[in-house]
Amino acid sequence: MSMAVDNTDFIISAISWVLCVVSNIRYEFGRRSPWDHGHQDDVAFTPFTANLPLIAIFWLTTSLLQIIYLGRYFSVTPKNLTWHFIGSNCLLLFWSYLFARGHYFLSLITVIANFVNLAIAYIVTGSYRIRPLSAWFIVHGAIVALPLQWVFYLVFWNGAVLFHARHILSRVVANILVWDFLLVPGLLVLLFGDYLSGLAAAWISLALAFGQLFTKVFALQWIFSFIITGCLFVLAVVFSVRPPPEFDFIDVSVVDETAPLISEEA
Repeated sequence: MSMAVDNTDFIISAISWVLCVVSNIRYEFGRRSPWDHGHQDDVAFTPFTANLPLIAIFWLTTSLLQIIYLGRYFSVTPKNLTWHFIGSNCLLLFWSYLFARGHYFLSLITVIANFVNLAIAYIVTGSYRIRPLSAWFIVHGAIVALPLQWVFYLVFWNGAVLFHARHILSRVVANILVWDFLLVPGLLVLLFGDYLSGLAAAWISLALAFGQLFTKVFALQWIFSFIITGCLFVLAVVFSVRPPPEFDFIDVSVVDETAPLISEEA
């Protein structure tokens, strides 16, 4: 795999990240204003509406990991993985623009495209094989693991908003679909030892549980979400203390650039 050492790639990555973060912040602070064109009820009272403070913590964590990635690991990251990062930022930017303006069908298409983009980054580039562990935590976490779980959640939330899923039949369907939040991340943990994806999904499920608890108390969705959270957390912890699977690892070790200068001066 070729390494991303081009300054142009870094500039594009940084700009796409800034635009993505700004667009999401602008949406969160403007969602209760007339900018939403009266769609607040459809957004806030679906079977997949999550707790905003917990989601904000998730996004803050993701953003901090991405800052560290850009500042320390960008130059040693496989170039094809970098372009998936850029693509994800751009698609999230478009999603927030479309979703905030009530274009829910187009925003759903956008978020599905982003899910495909990140799934390709996961499977084809094999970001779960990155080592050492510190690099895996930052690079895989910032570019693929956390964004993938976030986008996976958005598919369901956006879909619920699009189809006005606020009635009893919609909630019955949602009670079935919510188990995908255990199935997909659980498979990533079991097949690839990716407990970081498991922990990310557990946090989102926790946010969903609290969101549903305060949305509709007499319902199964928040109960199922708490169960999913517990299962994913236990599974992730178990795999975090086990030896990693035997893969052909991708080395993205950061070299101390001052070392050659010191040796030359000596």
